[in-house]
Amino acid sequence: MKLLKFYTTHCSQCKVQDKFLKDFTDVEVVPVDCNEREELVDLYNIRNLPTLILVTSDKEVARFVGITQINVIKEAIKNINI
Repeated sequence: MKLLKFYTTHCSQCKVQDKFLKDFTDVEVVPVDCNEREELVDLYNIRNLPTLILVTSDKEVARFVGITQINVIKEAIKNINI
């Protein structure tokens, strides 16, 4: 399982989200710069930042839009049946 972190360098809310994710080790966090990876932005239909998407085998299993607390992400991970 991976957590795709969609962001841009000029997004202030993305910087706040980064602080929450700094020490997060429950899953691999994969940063996706929306300015450099437009194909992924289109594939995952990203409309707001920050957006976090939990994926297993490239399948989306959970999505979080806006600043998301770590406990919310952990709860979603716990509830996902792989």
